[in-house]
Amino acid sequence: MPVEISSFSTVRRRTKLPYEEWLDCRILRLEQGVDFFQTPRAAANALLGWARRRDVACVALPVRDTTTAGSPVRFLEVWGDPDRSWSDGPPPAIRAALERAGYKARQ
Repeated sequence: MPVEISSFSTVRRRTKLPYEEWLDCRILRLEQGVDFFQTPRAAANALLGWARRRDVACVALPVRDTTTAGSPVRFLEVWGDPDRSWSDGPPPAIRAALERAGYKARQ
């Protein structure tokens, strides 16, 4: 049944996420619901878009909790370096770590 209200709800503005803090040459695991609220895939796309627009080398990978079989994707693993350009991509050490984990790093 409809409910009468006195006014419209305020428009929800986009949440500003601390991308600059996340992209500081460390490999971080971010948790959905704690560090970001959209899906991990949407968070990865937003972070990669932000990095591309600012010419920052970045990796963002949505991942599952490997301790529980059949668990949903709920984490985002990120690495970034503001001193490297987007076209440079990750350095050899990060590329090697990605390849050891089974990912293909873009060239």
